[in-house]
Amino acid sequence: SMPRGSGAAQSWTEVGAWHDTATLFRRGLDRYPNDPVMHYDLALALEHQGQFVRAERHYRESLKIRPRSAQALNNLGNLMFKEGRPGEARALYERALEIRPGWPLALNNLGNALRSLNRPDEAIARYREALAHEALEDSGRSLHAVLANALGTLLVRQGRSAEALAVLEPVAGERDPRLLATLAAAYLMQEDLVRADETAVRALSL
Repeated sequence: SMPRGSGAAQSWTEVGAWHDTATLFRRGLDRYPNDPVMHYDLALALEHQGQFVRAERHYRESLKIRPRSAQALNNLGNLMFKEGRPGEARALYERALEIRPGWPLALNNLGNALRSLNRPDEAIARYREALAHEALEDSGRSLHAVLANALGTLLVRQGRSAEALAVLEPVAGERDPRLLATLAAAYLMQEDLVRADETAVRALSL
């Protein structure tokens, strides 16, 4: 585990770095006002600074110049989601997926938006689709764990513990406390108290 206080120092450094980056991209935009990448990069830097209104403006500028950027659509969707606008986020993720079908990241984000809109069955379908495509892309274990946990959580909430275990057990080796807590809940529903206890202890130790 990290020494006490190092997390705070790290976040300060990151904010400082993003501040300098934003300044850099702003200067670049002065020279190249119609460059979609400059708008996109500035939006990203502003988002990391928590300046969501300004970030949204630059994402939209980027999309005006290059409307078929799946990445910009996905990121603008994330911004809408953070601002508590899941309906708008959903529409943006769907547009991103029209351009880049089967993109696991956008499918995961769409699942999150649908879940927030209280459409759990549609969210489950998107998470399953994301997992299937992610396995083909092999885009990193961390995304797989995030997807498995999102899907597992919804299945547990619906009382579908056997389906949840089928999704969660293959990634139980991941050092992800949230995923292990969901797995423990699935074991508990199955009345497998020994495994539930072991898994909960592992989750807490992380």
